[in-house]
Amino acid sequence: PFQSFPVLLVVSVNYHIRQDGTEKQRKYKRDLTTPQAIPPTPSPQTIDIRPPTPSPRKDSMSTSIDIRSFFGKVVGAKGETDDTQAFESAIRSIAERGGGRLVLPAAHYRIRPINLTSHLILYLQKGARLTAISEGWPVIPPLPSYGRGRDHPGPRYSSLLHGEHCVNVTILGEGRRSVIDGNGQIWWDKHHNGSETITRGHLVEFLHSRHIAMYDLTLRNSPFWTNHFFDCDHIHVKNVHIFNPDGSPNTDGWDPDSSRNVLIEDSSYRGADDCVAIKSGWDCFGLDYAKPSVNITIRNVTCHGVFAGIAIGSEMSGGVENVTIENVRFTRANKPVNVKVGNTRGGYVKNVVYRNLTVEGKIDQAIHIDAFVSKGRCYRRFREDNDFVFLIFHL
Repeated sequence: PFQSFPVLLVVSVNYHIRQDGTEKQRKYKRDLTTPQAIPPTPSPQTIDIRPPTPSPRKDSMSTSIDIRSFFGKVVGAKGETDDTQAFESAIRSIAERGGGRLVLPAAHYRIRPINLTSHLILYLQKGARLTAISEGWPVIPPLPSYGRGRDHPGPRYSSLLHGEHCVNVTILGEGRRSVIDGNGQIWWDKHHNGSETITRGHLVEFLHSRHIAMYDLTLRNSPFWTNHFFDCDHIHVKNVHIFNPDGSPNTDGWDPDSSRNVLIEDSSYRGADDCVAIKSGWDCFGLDYAKPSVNITIRNVTCHGVFAGIAIGSEMSGGVENVTIENVRFTRANKPVNVKVGNTRGGYVKNVVYRNLTVEGKIDQAIHIDAFVSKGRCYRRFREDNDFVFLIFHL
């Protein structure tokens, strides 16, 4: 049994460096005992985030395209066709009309990466299955706060569902039988056998977008991170269930990255990596981009898997603040609370509230805070008196 009790934990990691496996007191030029050198301790709080209510504009509500009736029964025929062109044409038609609804009746659809548009509802009815074709994914530039692909220098692959500079987009299902499948096995095999040379794409990714919602869906077999929200504002995820098998590398559930006002609730993750990982870029590029992740709420979520904790970092050079994690159930997670930062990476983590967490099964460390995950690639930019991270947690 796991017994919960209130704890105030204030952790400062600016006093030590690790050398040859040991810790050594660092002598700072700055007097850290002076009041201006120590950030104020915030009071525990619940961050109130209003869920977005994205929908097409009122003048475009009459636009509704049934993908099969619009393009004929060949679309989604026994899951053997390449339906990418049909989806692209439908989304283009909706964009030309100022927004609308793209309806996917029960069938098996196969697509390569597609670009979404603003004022769109992508509606997967019960029994609709949208599966990725693993070949022919386009390559796109790296993110500005990373400067390279996450795992390899240079560009990266696009995501299956890709939205950039979008406003008011909902991906909507009718429960667990509305499925988006990333068909990730071929990608995982390349990663494991060493033939991967370009960073894999995500299942769903939104960049520089706002008022994005995902409701009542099942997401499976993501090649890389399952959901990536980069520099977005007002994200709402509800009743979304993720299944990635053991051994699938880097298949995080949700990755808010330099994003604001994010609410993830009433959802579940079963997989081989972080359930949620809150990020804000890394090293020099993250410092220069300088956009923190702010106002993140995760509640009523179940996380299952050996590595399925809720993480902050390790890419957090832009900073992370105002995070509430409550009513979360972990099963098998070896590090349910996992804060991963780099002592030369820059950034900060502050005002994080954990409340009512339940941990079941064998664990390694219930609360894991590591300030020495990796040496940042621009560590020479730091002077000895300013390369510190100050962490404050209320549990």
